[in-house]
Amino acid sequence: MSVQRGIGRRLAIAGVALAGLLASSPGNAALPEASRSGPTSQLEARLSVVILDGKSDASGGAARTEQQTWLSIGDQRVPVPAALAKGLHTGSVTATISGAVGSRPGDIAQALRSGAARVTALHQAGSGHRTTLGTRQVTVVPVTWPGSEPAVTPERIKSSHDFADRFWNGNTEDQIDLSLQKIYPTTPIAMTRDQITYCDNFAVEAAVRQKYPDIVVDDTHHLAIVTPSWSQCWWGGMAMFDSGLLWINGDMPGSVWAHEFGHNFGLGHQGLMICYADVATRRVVTLSKMCDDVTYEDPWDVMGARAVGALTAAARVQLGTIPASARHVVSANETITIAPVAAKSGIRSVVLQVDNGYYEVEYRTPTGWDDWIDNQSFTYGNGELTMPGGGIIVRYVQGQDLDNNADRFAINFHPTTPIQYDVHPGMDAGESYTFPWDDLKVTVESATAEGARVRFTRGGDDGVQRWAGSDRYAASATISRFGLPENSGKVFLASGEIFTDALSGAGVAGAAKSPLLLTQRDRLRSSVSQELDRRFSFATTVLGGPASISADLASILIGFGPVTRLSGADRYETSAAISQKSFAPGVDLAYVASGVVFPDALSGAPVAGKQKAPMLLTKTDSLPPSIAAELKRLRPKGVVILGGTASVTAAVEAQLAAASGAPVSRLAGADRYAVSALVSQRNFAAGADTVFVASGAIYTDALSGAPVAAAKGSPLLLVKGTSIPEPIAAELTRLAPKSIVILGGPNSVSTGVEAALAAYVRK
Repeated sequence: MSVQRGIGRRLAIAGVALAGLLASSPGNAALPEASRSGPTSQLEARLSVVILDGKSDASGGAARTEQQTWLSIGDQRVPVPAALAKGLHTGSVTATISGAVGSRPGDIAQALRSGAARVTALHQAGSGHRTTLGTRQVTVVPVTWPGSEPAVTPERIKSSHDFADRFWNGNTEDQIDLSLQKIYPTTPIAMTRDQITYCDNFAVEAAVRQKYPDIVVDDTHHLAIVTPSWSQCWWGGMAMFDSGLLWINGDMPGSVWAHEFGHNFGLGHQGLMICYADVATRRVVTLSKMCDDVTYEDPWDVMGARAVGALTAAARVQLGTIPASARHVVSANETITIAPVAAKSGIRSVVLQVDNGYYEVEYRTPTGWDDWIDNQSFTYGNGELTMPGGGIIVRYVQGQDLDNNADRFAINFHPTTPIQYDVHPGMDAGESYTFPWDDLKVTVESATAEGARVRFTRGGDDGVQRWAGSDRYAASATISRFGLPENSGKVFLASGEIFTDALSGAGVAGAAKSPLLLTQRDRLRSSVSQELDRRFSFATTVLGGPASISADLASILIGFGPVTRLSGADRYETSAAISQKSFAPGVDLAYVASGVVFPDALSGAPVAGKQKAPMLLTKTDSLPPSIAAELKRLRPKGVVILGGTASVTAAVEAQLAAASGAPVSRLAGADRYAVSALVSQRNFAAGADTVFVASGAIYTDALSGAPVAAAKGSPLLLVKGTSIPEPIAAELTRLAPKSIVILGGPNSVSTGVEAALAAYVRK
């Protein structure tokens, strides 16, 4: 799993006009002349992302943290807003600039510094950064300047480095090894008074590189510059994000060195979330809408500053030192056994999505690098708890980006007033918690040295849950995340405004166990772009022509992998094109539904996906030539019409038989709900694990849900917005599912229907 997932692409997509933003750029920092595109220009530059970490104060906390982001344009540096660089790593970028700039590097830098121009977007070419595992060579250069304090001794440097090496080696199962190649003799460098006063770390770097031009700094070669105790500076250490450069301010312990190497590897900070019930009393609670994200105050993790415990499971997934299969995304009511973070196998990271973002869950026990966590205890309430204790740890992912170097903040299940940071934030066996702005409940059923058994339930324990979003696009992203594997390798993109292309593609997406995401014609909503970033690398199939999804928007997706468009002159030619690309001749069945009346195709899409059969659209009273030609090519063994003669006439039925040379049958009912029930009855046995339910009047949720239903071998039933039609009620009774998933929000399927569905869940 990659550390960097292309969030820069999302920033460019969301904040800037689409045309021309993803022009390719070579992987170096050479500067071509700025290319003109209306009021904007693009140029190549080198991005530097530096994290500054505050020195610990007397209480063990940290002063502050800060991120600096710079563009190197030629031989000049220009600061850029940190928000533009969020998720990007140190290296070559394409910068989009608004305002008048010249063609020479100096003119461009001056225009940016003066405010005559500004950077509006940054895009990192290529597939993003991944931490290189294996041996990393470390070179250390201690420096002094006139009037500085004595340099740190080689013995102290080696001691601190050796601790960092033991930590990373021990927490990655020997997959990251920090090999100390050389400690240079203390090197005098020239520094101006201003450079010393204003803590110019870049001046220190430049001086070291001038003295030792042969030192290599890259993914596998680190340069640690150790300054004398630089009293003017508030930071204890700083590091270049996703690079090999770090600075250490004086005699710092090995934990600081390990922390800065973590930034080099692309890891963000760990902290603690402190929340308040109200403004007046500042009474502390576990979660609320009034929370302070306190960086460094995670009581376990090296990417905090209070302790050095085992590396978090989330960080290990990011680094690739444990497989992606060790992370599980909760998508339904389920009970999961979570292995300790130090375990060699099993699920070690669980991802939750609630209304305000993502949370990650792990389990800590007093073993290995965590063997110290049970050393002290205190009395809380009516029982004794350890300090800080282990148990189930839940962290909020800041920015909602699971793998974009995001900072994470542990939530405190045992808050105290006044605040005590180390008062056992974790959950123990027998405890439970329900998120205040969601119906997600976390219950720790048991906890042993081998693992914790944790139950996750939504909608109480009635077996009914809802996958929804703020709009149809956000709902399609939620359905994708909850319902389908992250590493499917494919994504299907269809219009959320013109439904016909998705009708033919939903079954194909389901057969590939891949999502069908909805988009506007020329703009990706942020919810969809975040889901694309999460999936990181995939082949995209665009369903429909430029009238449905523009060429500019389709070009954006090239950054994720190859893009194929399946389209035709109309919905019927597009349907035929999707089939032709996806199915070889001799299929067992071909499904045919109306291209004008959509619900029948919605109910049939999961079946088509399950059976790896095409879904072809037809006019009500005539068979389009493109569909007739495709049936002749397919030579199916049978054809199934979905819907009655009001949707597909008897005349078309005869034409289907003639074109395919196969027997034709029909699944029909009094209305769309009867057809939906009949399709399910003919194709799914009783005792289903999961049944998906969607509106029979608002089609978009069912479009995105059909591939999930197909991939899981589950039926998709249509209901009215405020009631369950009788045929659907009868089919639910027959199916007796273990769980029901509603697709879409209460405006599509009401809370009353949600409550009524619970009666059909098998207890």
